[in-house]
Amino acid sequence: MHFFSAHTHPFVLIFILTNSIHVMAGVVSAGKEPTEYHRTFIHNLSTACEVLEAKGLTACIEAISPVAVPDYFLNSIPQALQVVQEVGRKNLCVQAVRVLGFPPPLSLC
Repeated sequence: MHFFSAHTHPFVLIFILTNSIHVMAGVVSAGKEPTEYHRTFIHNLSTACEVLEAKGLTACIEAISPVAVPDYFLNSIPQALQVVQEVGRKNLCVQAVRVLGFPPPLSLC
């Protein structure tokens, strides 16, 4: 497991799967500014994508419903797509999974 972090939370946890890395956004702490988390997440993803690109790897982010994980920072597909646009790296995509698994998981690269 590797950590890429800035001076603020959340730390971005990265798990190696195959030729892609699932990057977790983390949970927003009570009383913290979401804009601080957003800025840190963009910075961390940019750094991670730069390192991963040199190794031929892709970073995947996943939006998780607030019902499934309360206070999870990345909590909607539109938000995840906005993050991908802001980072602007070709090796960053959004992983989306339907609740019942139909159709199979989707990667929005």
